[in-house]
Amino acid sequence: MQEALARALECFIFCFELMGPGLAFGLGAIVSKIPVDLIDHGTDSNDPRWIGAWWIGFLVIGFSGVLSLPLAFFPKSLKNPDVMLRQAIEPKKYRESASELTLKAKLKALPKSLADVLKNPIYNICLLSNTILLLMVMGFFAFAAKYLEIVFLLSPLKANITMCVVSLISSSMGTLLGGTISSKMRLTVPKLITLKLIIMSVVLAADVISLFLGCDQPVLNNPPDSSESKDLFKVCHCEHNNYFPVCGSDGANYFSSCHAGCKQWINSTFSSCSAIKGGKAKTGICEDGCGSLYMFITMFFVADLVMTIDIVPTYLIMIRTQYEKNKAVAMGFGSFVLSAFGFLPAPALFGQLVDTACSIWEYNCGQKGSCQLYDISKLKRLVFLPLVGGRLLSIALILVAFCLARKRQQPGDVLREKIAEAIASRNLETTSL
Repeated sequence: MQEALARALECFIFCFELMGPGLAFGLGAIVSKIPVDLIDHGTDSNDPRWIGAWWIGFLVIGFSGVLSLPLAFFPKSLKNPDVMLRQAIEPKKYRESASELTLKAKLKALPKSLADVLKNPIYNICLLSNTILLLMVMGFFAFAAKYLEIVFLLSPLKANITMCVVSLISSSMGTLLGGTISSKMRLTVPKLITLKLIIMSVVLAADVISLFLGCDQPVLNNPPDSSESKDLFKVCHCEHNNYFPVCGSDGANYFSSCHAGCKQWINSTFSSCSAIKGGKAKTGICEDGCGSLYMFITMFFVADLVMTIDIVPTYLIMIRTQYEKNKAVAMGFGSFVLSAFGFLPAPALFGQLVDTACSIWEYNCGQKGSCQLYDISKLKRLVFLPLVGGRLLSIALILVAFCLARKRQQPGDVLREKIAEAIASRNLETTSL
């Protein structure tokens, strides 16, 4: 009973771990509607000056950390009745043997186990491939909502809600399918690698298609150097280089309300705009409504769904290439490498790439601030070309692992065959009796 509950709890935690990015996008959508100082200034999230209450996310993380403190009081492992009885009868002897097992024996065996793990070429190749993939994928996920805002001209609220819904559905479905496929088909390591290659090829195709999807670069009327703007500056007396885009009632974008000749402003609406037919404008870029958004969401859903299907086969490859005594070390070392070289540096590296696509920077007292306008075409190349390149390199590595796996059976596959033979033999004896 205890073991069943432990496995159910483990599955529950694992599912929530995979749903984490989707839930984070949902939280981002909520806080993006709240002003950073919690004061209503008469503007909304479409205003270029809008800053959402980003700090609320850190409060949620801190509160979750406090709620998780009771987990620290759980025992390291659940004890069966035999062990508890032995501990009650011979407490001193049990304590000595347990300490010997946890401290001396395990520490002494750790270097040898780690050396055995590092000598396995299939494990190392798969780990390198997974690290490259994680570096690319987590880098994209860190800026996925921002990418939708820039490339498809969505508001922060719409971008975060879109990512939340798509990520939650695709992650939950993919995890279920991956576990079902791996358990029902009983695949060996070479077949698991073949499945992984198929999955990676599908995701690569989705990324290539996504590279060509996106809205056109917004055309800004009356830029600072135009003759129309110079005539308006004489009337408006405003800074000619300050970027503050507005969408005119004529459906055109203007560099700022000053460049549109607007003289009155109430909340997020401008009026008496001499350069605009109709004389009115609202803050922000006009919504293009380009139809490729739905195609991009479909490609993202397919890629995320298929990538989560790949989680269980990847896990099985990593453990079936090791002997039983080295599996824990292999998984621990793999988690360390993935976190240190994949998960942690990804946002910083992709952040640098995204910054290079900036066309107009905000400057305050001579100091560079945030980016105000991006080159959409350049941003798409900077985001998806590294993704495509990383996936091609990972596929090449997995092909090498597939060739090596075909030459000899892996320890996990040998053990599974022995167990299957033992069960078949026992069933035969039972039938004959």
